[in-house]
Amino acid sequence: MKMLDTSIKELLAYQNDLDVIYEKDGNVSLEGKIFVNMVYDHFPVQRYYDIKIIVNPESVYLSDVYETGGYIGNYCHKYKDNRLCLATNIDLVISNADNNSLVNFCREYIEQYFFIYEYYTTYGFFPYGDRAHDLEGVKSSYKEITGIKDDLDLARFLLQICRKEYHYRGHLPCPCGSGERTRKCHPKILKLMTDELVYKQICIDFIGMVKEFDEHKRKAK
Repeated sequence: MKMLDTSIKELLAYQNDLDVIYEKDGNVSLEGKIFVNMVYDHFPVQRYYDIKIIVNPESVYLSDVYETGGYIGNYCHKYKDNRLCLATNIDLVISNADNNSLVNFCREYIEQYFFIYEYYTTYGFFPYGDRAHDLEGVKSSYKEITGIKDDLDLARFLLQICRKEYHYRGHLPCPCGSGERTRKCHPKILKLMTDELVYKQICIDFIGMVKEFDEHKRKAK
């Protein structure tokens, strides 16, 4: 809890128009405004946004984030309950494993989200490309990390991780099938092995893939 308090103080120093709200259910929220100052492809964004962050004490990168000013209306990267869709959970928990910091979470995901929104509403396309939604987006994240393109092969690889049968060896051939050493081909695979929250998320995502396969089989019959 002390580490979380420090992370909150750091964010309040970085974005000083946020206030700490202690909820009745024991959750801690940060509410107020954040300032986004970013430029990409000669497109600048310098603007305040009203937000609420319900802090996840176990993994700050899995905190729920809302835009509270009514600025963002019907947008493809916003959930039905109005939470902002910042990234897939596996991308978020991997980032969390690297640095469990609210400041980094704000910089890497929240500020980026608003910049991407402004860019998209101006030009009609996303500045860095777009990831698919729901399970397709989750699979895209894993395919980017592992290089494994086939859904079934990917599920088999994740099953090995869930069963703790896969042991990362950087000098061995990459699971993507390229023949190259893993550390030179897809070194990010190591990130799937380094954190308990990452492991839990892999297991959750694998179950989602199995359900999808079962549904395809049911429809095929």
